[in-house]
Amino acid sequence: MRLRRLCLDRFGHFTGRDFDFGTAGDGADFHIIHGPNEAGKTTAMEGALRLFYGFPHRESYDFKHQRKNLRVSAVVEIEGAPRHFTRLPLRSGALVDETGTALPEAALAAHLGGLGEEDYRNLLCLDDDTIERGGEEIAQARGDIGRLLFSAAAGVADLSTALDAVRDEATAIWRKSASKTRVAGLKRALTDVEKAIREGDVSASAWRKLKKALAAARDAEAGARAARDRLQARAATLDAERRALPQIAEIDALAARIAPLDGLSRPARFRSREPCCPCRRGKPRAQRYRATDRRDRYADRRARRARPRAGPARAGREARCAGRPAQPRRDRRSRPCTAARSGGRGRRGDGARSARSGGGRGH
Repeated sequence: MRLRRLCLDRFGHFTGRDFDFGTAGDGADFHIIHGPNEAGKTTAMEGALRLFYGFPHRESYDFKHQRKNLRVSAVVEIEGAPRHFTRLPLRSGALVDETGTALPEAALAAHLGGLGEEDYRNLLCLDDDTIERGGEEIAQARGDIGRLLFSAAAGVADLSTALDAVRDEATAIWRKSASKTRVAGLKRALTDVEKAIREGDVSASAWRKLKKALAAARDAEAGARAARDRLQARAATLDAERRALPQIAEIDALAARIAPLDGLSRPARFRSREPCCPCRRGKPRAQRYRATDRRDRYADRRARRARPRAGPARAGREARCAGRPAQPRRDRRSRPCTAARSGGRGRRGDGARSARSGGGRGH
């Protein structure tokens, strides 16, 4: 790439200032721009840099023309063919051709040899400050150009790559105020471990107190279990009493119903057959009498079935019974149970008196 013409249309204190370097000839193609101080030599150099790399956000050469009105253009020979470029202070579409058509940045940057603005300044824009700063970088092997020159002078190949790798590794290990390095991670882990140790650490006095508290808790648990057992037993007793209350009330009601009959005398037969089971004492007398009557009748039937129809034994028993006085047979209907079953209350008393007057047990 060769710069044929540079036009500072509106830049610095220049307005419409052109620098024509002509076409390339057979001789030396080396041009010198000279002039007194403050003539604009540095301004021309900065204008070429603006053409190649664009206007910065804060422009120091807008003291005559406003930043939005700045404009730098040039004719550049690329592979022998001239091309017109114009740089405008815009965020997008800042590089245009002679027709005003926007061009991509690669249309010009691809022919700069991959040099950034800083490298271009250090290599090709030599002034007092740049020469002094570049010498320090070369001596300390800082910056891309400094490392290249140092590695070339020392005869060490790929020094820049090795230094970048070492720097990246060191940055991954530790970096000031960084939270994702290895040292930062280890410090966090150490802090967590120390915190866990402090939380889990127990002194001797605290251990003794905990041991006493454990013994007291066990005693309290034993006491609570015993109290629970007592309460459960008491609850079972109360539950049994609660279930028995309706039965006790029923017994009391039956006792109140038969209380008027306590003064009446009973036949010997019924007195001898009074049920001894506590669970049957509360039943009505008529019901007990009916049950006793059914039992007697069932026993009589069994006795008659078991009695032989004829034989010497029966004849002898009849002969023995012939000398005894005849016992009157009591009418079963005169019993109180029969009266109770018939439903007459008055007849029950009569039957009871008949049973008492009859005497003895009927056969």
